[in-house]
Amino acid sequence: METASVPPPPPPLLCHFVGFVRSLTYALIQSRTREKERERKRLHKMRLQVGDISRTLVFFLHLRKVLLFE
Repeated sequence: METASVPPPPPPLLCHFVGFVRSLTYALIQSRTREKERERKRLHKMRLQVGDISRTLVFFLHLRKVLLFE
């Protein structure tokens, strides 16, 4: 009967390299997530500003119509 042999542990340099790649990948994903969130907030703020401008414009057009025709 043969006994199952245990493979030797990987070299420490390989372990460090794998850890480095994992941390780098995680950092890139986090950076991209933060960037997307920042862009989403910026677009939301722009939409709010456009909404404010359009509401103001509609108000003044309505006011002009009311003042001119009454």
